[in-house]
Amino acid sequence: MQSPLHLISHTHYCCGGDVTIDPTAAIAAGVVLQAEAGSQIVIGANACLGAGVVFQARGGVLRVEDSVSLGASALVVGQGKIGAGACIGPASTLIDPAIGPGEVVAAGSLVAVGQVSTVPSQPSSARANGFAQASNGANNGTSNGFVAKSRPETNGAAVAQTNGQSKQVYGRDQVNQLLSNLFPHRQPLN
Repeated sequence: MQSPLHLISHTHYCCGGDVTIDPTAAIAAGVVLQAEAGSQIVIGANACLGAGVVFQARGGVLRVEDSVSLGASALVVGQGKIGAGACIGPASTLIDPAIGPGEVVAAGSLVAVGQVSTVPSQPSSARANGFAQASNGANNGTSNGFVAKSRPETNGAAVAQTNGQSKQVYGRDQVNQLLSNLFPHRQPLN
């Protein structure tokens, strides 16, 4: 005998604080909805929150209107509104969002106070240290002229030089990618 399919409301997600979810919203596993004291999160009808989406309401109401779709691992922080029918790409970060109805935000974007910054591809020399400075003085969509590196085409192993000997370091690329995602505007130390 087959086990019955579980309703979407039985998946595992975490709510904390003042959170209101419409019963028709689809919420994947691993979603975190956290509202600080004095703040509120409101999820509208037919909204779809992908796996690993994180909401952190601060300083007011964070509203997701009807039929909004958020891709996996999106991060939404602060207060604001995502308009009806908007589509937020996976791994995007929204800070105090002001997304209009039907707007589309590309995957991997950073949206802060109405400004959008995406992660463009770079030449391989820029991938070496994780940053590329704009060559013509333009900021290329970022606030400080630095662009976070895109995912390199490697197996995750990096070669480190210690005392003239080469040593493979597995996972270094993934750690560097994580750091550039967590701190997109950090400057290189070298």
